[in-house]
Amino acid sequence: MWRVFSLICTFSFASLAATEGAFPLYMNGYMSSKAAWMPDPGLYFRNDVYHHPGHVKGSVFGGVALAKANAKISLDVLNVTYVTPLKLLGANVGCCLIVPFGRVNVHAEVTTTVPQLTVTKDNFGLPVPSIDDRTITRKQHQVAHGIADTLIVPLMLGWHVDNLHFLAYHGVFVPTGKYTKGKIANMGQNHFALETDAGFTWLNPNWGTEISAITGVTVNFTNHKIHYRSGTGWHTEFFLGQYLTPKIQVGLAGYWFYQLTPDKGSQADALNGFRGRVLGLGPCLSTQFSIYKIPIFANIRYYKEMHSKNYLKGDTFYLTITIPL
Repeated sequence: MWRVFSLICTFSFASLAATEGAFPLYMNGYMSSKAAWMPDPGLYFRNDVYHHPGHVKGSVFGGVALAKANAKISLDVLNVTYVTPLKLLGANVGCCLIVPFGRVNVHAEVTTTVPQLTVTKDNFGLPVPSIDDRTITRKQHQVAHGIADTLIVPLMLGWHVDNLHFLAYHGVFVPTGKYTKGKIANMGQNHFALETDAGFTWLNPNWGTEISAITGVTVNFTNHKIHYRSGTGWHTEFFLGQYLTPKIQVGLAGYWFYQLTPDKGSQADALNGFRGRVLGLGPCLSTQFSIYKIPIFANIRYYKEMHSKNYLKGDTFYLTITIPL
């Protein structure tokens, strides 16, 4: 049971358009309790309900430069994970497929530079025409819905050494989400990305105390529709928890996102590389119950974001349900 429960906050990501859209492909906060504990061999299904309302000043959405934007991102993320009976380097071997669906609602102020004719008079009172640039700001609202970008993880390795558990995996983000140049609300980012992560979980069954941490990098490729390449993102997630009963756990979850390299492209250059960062902290509650003898594991968590820059800062909510198939 405990091993199945580990999937509640492991191996799950989704994608949307810091980076283009001020929101990285890797969704911060998915890893919390038992982040590095791989379950027993078998097939598992996980469903995440995710909601993130946020705001950002100065960004690029769909190739459009925005003065500021408010966005609400709501997703339902389907995750199928298979842990094989195979061993590699002493580790259990697994793989998973994550397919997110959802809705993006964006309210923004769009800035546009247009030529403006100005006529002045010289010292003799004669008209002198000149053309200057004028910046126009207008409000815009768009909604996108459907499938977002998919994450394929072909290789996951999990080690168990007494109370210590280690996890390493490598995956690929595939641009399955619809992307339209010029739209400020898109379900995808229109580029591939590589995801590599590793972490540990320490759990003392006698005390019921857990410490987990996992870190990784997302290497983005170029969005050729707008000739924009989001920078490499580094993310670290951590959790400190305590079991109050064998089936109820409470704790503090958090994440730190930092962009290692600047974005590249003409819009990114105008925003000085648009490097992003954010810190999220909040409570996490996990529980376990059964329906018709089927074990069900639920996890709910909330993160308050702070110390952000060039990031869609806001509040993050997760509700996770996991069952073995």
